[in-house]
Amino acid sequence: MNGKISIVTINYNASGETIDFLNALKEQTEKSFDVILVDNGSSKVDLDALNVWLEKTYIPGLSVLKNGENSGFSGGCNIGIKKALENGSEWVILLNNDTLPDNGFIVDLRAVLGGKEGLIGIPMDEGPKVAFCGKIGWLRPTLSHTHEVPKKLARYYVIGGGVAIHRSVFDEIGFLDESYF
Repeated sequence: MNGKISIVTINYNASGETIDFLNALKEQTEKSFDVILVDNGSSKVDLDALNVWLEKTYIPGLSVLKNGENSGFSGGCNIGIKKALENGSEWVILLNNDTLPDNGFIVDLRAVLGGKEGLIGIPMDEGPKVAFCGKIGWLRPTLSHTHEVPKKLARYYVIGGGVAIHRSVFDEIGFLDESYF
């Protein structure tokens, strides 16, 4: 697959995680992709920390878009998606800023995306814990895992934290529903 790839990620008061994420992308063995970082109305302190790092670090193909407000996941992603499509991207990759892609991520991604269209979930290995085996502590602001799963399970859904979307999807159905904050 030789088409243009843009990775879109959102920062909201998480400059440390975002810097780790960008460092992981900087170490990719293949460098032919763009990164669109949307700051979703972070505090001045967080944005300053990110800007100090960005001033010292060169990342080819990086665009930083500063959204003056927190538009939520969908709203922030839509800003980045529109920029990616304006730049001629064939594939838009939504990746959460707390992910750390392996060095061969882009190479592997290109191998999978070749000749395809639509929506492709990006597997995320978080060890033996899975998102749907948890509980919410209603009186505490925490989530905890209640079960460990001994093997990988087939999934029948795609999570927004790691998804590849072909431009034809946006042409056909439009952008993400911004009522999903």
